Amino acid sequence: MQRRTYLSGLAGIPALGSLGGDVQALTTARTHGDSHHPGPPRFMRADERLVDPLTVDYRRGGGPDGRNTLAPQVPDPERDPENYADDAFQWRVAETPADSDVDGFYESPDEYDYEGDNVAEFDPDVPGVYTLELDAPDGTHELTVRAFPEPPESAGGRPRVNPRGEYDADSGTFTVEANPASAPDSALSSADLDVEFYVDDRDALEESALSVDGATATVDAADLDERAHVYAVASGERHSVSQMVALDPEDGVDHVDQPPEWIENATMYEIFVRSFGSEPGEVDFQYLADNLDYVESLGIDVIWLTPIVEAASHREDRAGGPHGYDTINYFDTADALGSMADFEAFVDACHERDIRVCFDLVINHVDITHPFFEDTETNLQGSKYFNWFERTADGSPNNYFGWDTLMNINYQNVALREHILAAADFWSQRVDGFRCDIAYGVAHDFWKEVREVVVGNDADFFLLDETIPYQAGFAEQEFDIHFDNELHSALVEVGRGGVDATAILDAVEQRRIEGVPDGQVFLQYIENHDTRRYLDDNSLAAEKAAAAATFTLPGIPMVYYGAERAIADYADPRLDEKGHFRSFMNWEEYDEDHLAFYRALGEAREEIDALQFDADLVGAYFEADDEQVLAFGRDAGDQTVVVVLNFAEESKRVDLRGPVGTTDLISGSDVGVDADGETTTVDVDAVAVLETPSLSGLGTHVAGVTDEVGDDTGAGDAAYPEGVATARWT
Repeated sequence: MQRRTYLSGLAGIPALGSLGGDVQALTTARTHGDSHHPGPPRFMRADERLVDPLTVDYRRGGGPDGRNTLAPQVPDPERDPENYADDAFQWRVAETPADSDVDGFYESPDEYDYEGDNVAEFDPDVPGVYTLELDAPDGTHELTVRAFPEPPESAGGRPRVNPRGEYDADSGTFTVEANPASAPDSALSSADLDVEFYVDDRDALEESALSVDGATATVDAADLDERAHVYAVASGERHSVSQMVALDPEDGVDHVDQPPEWIENATMYEIFVRSFGSEPGEVDFQYLADNLDYVESLGIDVIWLTPIVEAASHREDRAGGPHGYDTINYFDTADALGSMADFEAFVDACHERDIRVCFDLVINHVDITHPFFEDTETNLQGSKYFNWFERTADGSPNNYFGWDTLMNINYQNVALREHILAAADFWSQRVDGFRCDIAYGVAHDFWKEVREVVVGNDADFFLLDETIPYQAGFAEQEFDIHFDNELHSALVEVGRGGVDATAILDAVEQRRIEGVPDGQVFLQYIENHDTRRYLDDNSLAAEKAAAAATFTLPGIPMVYYGAERAIADYADPRLDEKGHFRSFMNWEEYDEDHLAFYRALGEAREEIDALQFDADLVGAYFEADDEQVLAFGRDAGDQTVVVVLNFAEESKRVDLRGPVGTTDLISGSDVGVDADGETTTVDVDAVAVLETPSLSGLGTHVAGVTDEVGDDTGAGDAAYPEGVATARWT
């Protein structure tokens, strides 16, 4: 069955039969985002639902991947659209697997009845391929849903795919290699995985035009009249998230799901906007612009600003400080910070310094004083916006985790989705990326639509999700960068002395166990505006080692304002329960050596090839008498280094195998103590980055903490020389 979009107007379909066999009842020129088509094909398990539960918490409540629905997309979104009629969009099940009894859509008996079925929920009953249809004002659209079997309880992590495409002009053929990879803790090898390929239902390319041989798909260029999107998904005991490549008869291959190249080696700086000054009311957009030279001196590539739109806490100092996460108007800046023109001037000043701006997008909830919500309080069901907000079974508004001033918005309403999409469209034309607050609270399908809009405006735009803990599903045509909460937790615990420093590399390995696709980028941080300052609970020595870890592991280091100035040792707490996490900036008094250390980290990451994103992370054999010491290797091909981290308050002697340079590439100091050709002994304070001609013999790819020696295909028992600590990495 062809999966495309039917001609608008169902009444015209019967007459097509009289027009001859060459006439198709399907249009062939749909472009992403120009219709009500519900978007990319869906990949899920047969034992889960595509649902929008009333509450989704940060521990994956509501389902394996949180919120996910079936909804029409909205071309050319308006800021304040009229509500769609209850029957404007109608869903139906067109095809199911042979042994399926599904003939309709899921409805929760405990959910408030918003009326209409414009947004649907789906509950497959058996594995296989389902075809759904959406009747919309612009025609009928088909959507493929692939349901995979429920994994056994003993299954390891999710596999991954990393599809790479190329065009061979001599043969006139596009080739897509899926490159499947099993999880480090899986009993299956990569060769054991199956791979399936699917064409986007919006494209003219027929799925039958795909010639599939194992993990490779080919397409004859003669079958490709326009741009098409091919999705690869691997399966074994579990299935991977899909990854997509675009095939274009004019432009060749576009690896659309990969983050923009510029972001991979960026360094980010988070500013809690209203605390960046020395006192209340000091900060506005001009103040931020006046301090850009300082930010630039840290080697920063991206500034993440906490919310700058009009919000209740920008008008009054509520609990949590004037944070801005309680939106009143999505389309204007906070009066306390300045006008839209002032903000745009700030962005221009950043761009003049090659610094990009990350906008904090808060679309899970709004403030209770948002005019749309206030209208519902006045007019109740008579309000145009009544169904724009989540409601409990009795019709009462649902707030965010008990915060009685934050009201959750309802993504089962198409007009509300249009309003928020218009905001994303608006701001993506003014900034360079979004940090998406409480991303897990918003439906996956909506994030896919947001991505299509913002990347359509700017191919170099990036999306950063706040999902705690991170989930692989948010890398499926949604986000480029993910908060690494696992690494953050490990860095904090190592600093406290609660766990062995090897927990840091275990945390990095968790990315692959979770099935996050290769090429996705992680945000590496020791603190942010929602956590305690690292120095509130750890020593300055441990803080330096933790910060160094974020700059030397593969990912994007993020510095929270003031960390570089040891703010917790100088500023007054702003909120007692979390110490100095939102203190005013200590501009006058600060630790000069600490600031110099952070600047040196930024320079090292920029200048040392082996610390770049694409450099391999490998294990390194080392000996030390303290569990707060860790060593690992980074291999860029033309340069290899060993990184040594020391979280203890005193310097530590560390024995490394082989000929290792003793000049620390960060400080320029000689840290060598002794060397005999087989072992190099160094004395390290917080960090040392040491060049080595080769990691052979010094370090090796280790397939996992329980894998057989030399075997990266399954579970086993690792054996290392007695008394030697080793990094753990696959």
